[in-house]
Amino acid sequence: MLTTLVTVLLSATLGEFEVGCFDELTPLYPDSTIKEGHDTFAIDSPRNAYAALHLLVKGVEHDIPLKLTSTIKGWWYQLVPVPVEENTGVKSRTEQYDGMRNPDVIRTAPFEIYEVMKPISTTYIPKSNTVALRFELAIPKNATVGMKQVKLQLTQNNKTVSCQFQLNIFPAIVPSSGQNTFSYTNWFDFNKMATFHGLVPGSEEHWNMVDAYAAMMKRGRQNTFWLRWKQFFSDALVLDKIKLKAYVDRFTKAGLWWIEGAPITHRPNGDWSSPHLQLTLGAKQTHTPQGLEDLKSIVKQMMGAIVEFGWENRWIQHIADEPTDTNATAYA
Repeated sequence: MLTTLVTVLLSATLGEFEVGCFDELTPLYPDSTIKEGHDTFAIDSPRNAYAALHLLVKGVEHDIPLKLTSTIKGWWYQLVPVPVEENTGVKSRTEQYDGMRNPDVIRTAPFEIYEVMKPISTTYIPKSNTVALRFELAIPKNATVGMKQVKLQLTQNNKTVSCQFQLNIFPAIVPSSGQNTFSYTNWFDFNKMATFHGLVPGSEEHWNMVDAYAAMMKRGRQNTFWLRWKQFFSDALVLDKIKLKAYVDRFTKAGLWWIEGAPITHRPNGDWSSPHLQLTLGAKQTHTPQGLEDLKSIVKQMMGAIVEFGWENRWIQHIADEPTDTNATAYA
């Protein structure tokens, strides 16, 4: 009797076990409803690309295995919500900065939106009663042109919900990312690729993790990688060319082409009213004699390495981030 009562109360609290399917470009929030989704729809895709859809699942029992199956092999991800604390400003930065309400936002902040993709296995342990998932298929360049039906099933405690979509594969082939495709970058923190995973910076395990990140960048069609000068110069401003080449070779092997040199200067003390720039190496301001001497030294060494290793047609270099009229003359 007690067990029955608990089961009834639990079912009432959780609500009905149900799923809604969404286009991957449709904004999805923790308070989105199943009715906003679809039971079935179509996805058009070229070849040498990925096709995906998002699923919102309600009435899930947390800590109970949720089995995920598909009629065509693919990858499953948990979509993790992230907070949006302020909306983009009409003129600059955020609404708080310019004091004007932006009418062209998808939702008024603060809110959460499903954004981060966390890889999961086909037996997933949910931690909440509402979960958002992503299912993704690879469409190889030699895929058969035509229509395929794909069915997804989610099973928990002998209850099953499903979603079906029609995959329309077209003859067009997306070129693999590289030197001649649209330039695309993401800035990253090399050391955090170690510390975030509890690894020792510079260790073999760290480099293996860097390889994993580089492979993910390539998978997402990124063809440009970030390179901080400070990582390769000593305190005495001497360039370690061996270390530099090893770094570039790693990302080159992963299939990324363009080398993006990070800004070598910044605003002194973060002062946006300053007309001057300060070197990230040596910390001298570039309008001073010592700053000019340091700048000449590090640029000469780096350019020498670029020429020596044949990177002249691959290198993109920042001077500083976000130039303004205030510090424009410092760029000369």
